[in-house]
Amino acid sequence: MMSPRYALAALLLATLAQAEDAPAPTPAPAPEAAAAAPAEPAKPVELTRLAAPEGRALALLSITLSAPPDADDGFATLVFEGPGGVQKITVTAGERIANFGGQPEAIGKLLQISLPPGPFVLRHVTGSYEPAEGGKKREFWVPLGQRFAIAPNEVAYLGNLHVVVDGTPIAVFSDQRARDFYALAQEAQINDMSNLQGRIPQPAGLPYPY
Repeated sequence: MMSPRYALAALLLATLAQAEDAPAPTPAPAPEAAAAAPAEPAKPVELTRLAAPEGRALALLSITLSAPPDADDGFATLVFEGPGGVQKITVTAGERIANFGGQPEAIGKLLQISLPPGPFVLRHVTGSYEPAEGGKKREFWVPLGQRFAIAPNEVAYLGNLHVVVDGTPIAVFSDQRARDFYALAQEAQINDMSNLQGRIPQPAGLPYPY
């Protein structure tokens, strides 16, 4: 008969042998990686552009002023004539045109003008301002004579008319589309200027018989 001591030792050895022979536990499967969400396609940029009223034309024109420092109540009125008769456009020294690259704003206004198609002649620009030192209001009148033509449903850039009233008044047309197109984008949220046709008015002799 086996003594209790030997019986206990035999039981322990048998238990250890069973533990060694048992198969290793199967590891739990790793959770599958969550499927990556598909990237949303980039939204196309919505293009916005100027459009002329049906059967008419649309002109983009900036008029700017250069007056003596601290001059008050300055204004300039452009007078032009075409199929619709004589028209007048006035800008004041209190108006501003946005500029790019940290450059100062221009004194004046960027205009969108609905016109009947056909030829036009710019007659003159007139206006006045009050000197900062006081005294009599100073008036000016500058003959022009430039001409341009615009077609039905056309959107045309007429450039910039800059009026200098300090000293001898002068009025000069130039192409300022870099500034004016930037201002158009800022003021009217227009981001497509591809349909704007350049129609800078050209000199054609004075419009009056001097």
